[in-house]
Amino acid sequence: MTGNCKGSKTTGDDMAWQEYYVLNPAGTFEKSRTRDEVVTVANGTFEVVEFENDTEHYLLLTFESGEELVGNCGDGVNELLVYKSTTKTSSTWQACDGPGLDYVLRKN
Repeated sequence: MTGNCKGSKTTGDDMAWQEYYVLNPAGTFEKSRTRDEVVTVANGTFEVVEFENDTEHYLLLTFESGEELVGNCGDGVNELLVYKSTTKTSSTWQACDGPGLDYVLRKN
């Protein structure tokens, strides 16, 4: 997790909250965030999207519940994650002064 101030990078248990996504083969997801021992869960659907004149690939998440967990730049119930590699995605929320969040794939 990074902020807009120099030296604001935090990792692991030092972060303001812990969160993860579970992506299911059927195109659904669950997002879970734990902050101050309170767990909040959101659910919805996702799809892989591309944008014209952009070489990046993205996951577009559409929330059906738990909208308070949406991390975006004012796009309602949608959240956009960018593929950085086959095992890493990053939030695009930082583009509008939100935190920079990187997610690493873990297989259960």
